[in-house]
Amino acid sequence: MKIRVLIIAVLLGMMINFLPGSAAAAGEVWDGEMPDYNGGSTFSGGNGSFEDPYLISTAADLAQLSKNVNSGLDYNGVYFQMTADIVLNEDTSNYMNWCTSPPANPWTPIGTYTASGSDIDYPFKGTFDGAGYTVSGIYINVPASNYQGLFAWVDGGTIKNLGIKDSYIKGNIYIGGVAGSSNGVIENCYYTGSISASGNAGGVVGQNNGTVQYCCNTGSLSGGSLNCMGGVVGVNRGTIENSYNSGSVSSTGSNVGGVVGLIGSYLSPYTIKNSYNTGSVSGISAIGGVVGRNTGNAAVQDCYNTGSVSGTESVGGVVGTSRVSGGNPTVQHCYNSGSVSGTTDVGGVVGRNDGTTAEVTGCYYDRQMCPVGGIGVDQGEGSEAEGKLTSEMTSGIAFTGWDTAGTWTLTAGLYPRLTGMHETDAAAFVSVSPVFLEEPETAAKVDSNFTLSTANGVSWASSDDSVISISGDTGMVEGDGTAVLTASLNGAAKNVILTVDITPPTLQSAARDTDTQITVTLSEPSRNLGKPNNGGFTVKKTGTDETFEVSGTAEGADASQVVLTVADIATAAVKGLTVTYTAGGNEKITDIAGNPMATDSAGVAIDPWAPKLDTPGSLLWDTTTPAKATWGAVANASSYTVQLYKGGIAGGDPVTVVNSVYYHDFTPAITEPGNYTFTVQAVGDGAMYADSDVSSHSPKYVYIAPINTASPIFRR
Repeated sequence: MKIRVLIIAVLLGMMINFLPGSAAAAGEVWDGEMPDYNGGSTFSGGNGSFEDPYLISTAADLAQLSKNVNSGLDYNGVYFQMTADIVLNEDTSNYMNWCTSPPANPWTPIGTYTASGSDIDYPFKGTFDGAGYTVSGIYINVPASNYQGLFAWVDGGTIKNLGIKDSYIKGNIYIGGVAGSSNGVIENCYYTGSISASGNAGGVVGQNNGTVQYCCNTGSLSGGSLNCMGGVVGVNRGTIENSYNSGSVSSTGSNVGGVVGLIGSYLSPYTIKNSYNTGSVSGISAIGGVVGRNTGNAAVQDCYNTGSVSGTESVGGVVGTSRVSGGNPTVQHCYNSGSVSGTTDVGGVVGRNDGTTAEVTGCYYDRQMCPVGGIGVDQGEGSEAEGKLTSEMTSGIAFTGWDTAGTWTLTAGLYPRLTGMHETDAAAFVSVSPVFLEEPETAAKVDSNFTLSTANGVSWASSDDSVISISGDTGMVEGDGTAVLTASLNGAAKNVILTVDITPPTLQSAARDTDTQITVTLSEPSRNLGKPNNGGFTVKKTGTDETFEVSGTAEGADASQVVLTVADIATAAVKGLTVTYTAGGNEKITDIAGNPMATDSAGVAIDPWAPKLDTPGSLLWDTTTPAKATWGAVANASSYTVQLYKGGIAGGDPVTVVNSVYYHDFTPAITEPGNYTFTVQAVGDGAMYADSDVSSHSPKYVYIAPINTASPIFRR
């Protein structure tokens, strides 16, 4: 027992110090030459034994290993150890764009596998110890090829203590940073770079049929429609433990998880335990923060997710789909504090728990960060997925049934974190740092300032200071919108997405439907729209104090419309209507976020709907009485308003002329020389017809003051 404890302590000590981003002196850049087969090579020293392993000191050594294995030498029982960092391509600063701007040296993976059992399938069966060094600058761009990575196929061998960074790997299926496929042991390894594949891909291993432990991925993964993408492992038919992912994982397919895409097969008891994810995860179906699809007799134990998870169906904070498939899949003692979104079967812990023998026990989710419920669709029996407030999730008090002696570390003010597995490194501290919203506000609706955990030196930044600004441990709400808050420490980071809505709904417009119904449109979807009274609305004839009783309100075509039932408004046809709103306590109208609509005494107008009289025409000056203005009759006019102009400027007050009279003599008003015109407007009856538009100006007449005559002189 003492030996076992010592081994674990040494391994944990190595892992704490062997993290993505650690630096060591870089070796000479590889020249890209793949050597001839040399089965007798001693590399840079050693004899291949446990006590005296072959030394891998240069890129040429690594290339020799690739050539030898791919020629059929599997090195079963042989040991290798790196003694320096290895650089396969110079200037890795642009590795994310190597797809379009490739570097000089493409890499040929160590080992080959066709999955056909052919005589050209050559695995690596030895032990490769990176000794804490890194391989950087791997460039693989073979979209149609399978089994790609530093190693293509590890069969019973071991890869350990190795970092792979600043690399670009693109292939079809079974793609991983360390190995495309492994039924051996991958231990204490990490990958930071870019991986692109059609499916069955992971940041560390594409398919695991053995053991993956103490590994992590901080790179990005993007996948196509062939499914099974995971931050650490794409497909797991073995054991994953004490591992984490902080890179983004996205796919246009299904079975996508933050740590593993798919775990299980029929009745075999495959497991993932003591692992977590902080990266964003997205896909179509069976999308989970830790595991995309959990099936057969597979078990997900003591895991957590803090990253955002999004998809279309079967989307869960920990597991997307837990499906029986003839077995008894379990999800036990897990939690989620990340946001989860989707269309159907969406849950804070499991999206779809499919089958009566599928078990979810002792699981929790932060219902302020993830306000979607525990399990989207639950066909299991006695499932346990409880939502808690952030303050309850971070109380430092153990959840029922959880092991706090050796599995979980609880600290007041932080989410639970896994004991022993990087528990004091930056990624762990960042992953468990909470955002404390005012209760019961949620990440989907924030309208108050809040507190951020800065314990252990974690700092926060906002993607949009106009929505949320940050000062130390305080988040301040500034305006409507969505902001991504990033917690960071020593290169490790996680994102929290918050949506702010502090603007209340307002009146936007109103329309007359019938003489007893009006539809009012609000600025956003709202609540409490249906009431057996006026609901705070007042309807007046525009420009008057005459009101029309509102006897009830109801939701319209959608939640942004209110339908008012009103007394007969026919008499307002000529004037139009003005609709106002007075805020009240009778289930006052609020938006979805709860912001109450304020009093609006100015309101919104409904234009007159009475038919408008025709515009008067045939404007002339009478030829027998030059200062007599005449115009054509307008049907249904009750009177006319005539305005005289001199030089384009109105002179005097308008004159009202009764109906059936279509002229007015302006002779007494014209006393000064100048150019004169007039306009005419037909006046409605105030009930059935609205006033016409004002006519255009009449022809121009020129008045010249008399010289030797008492009569005015006009010139047309």
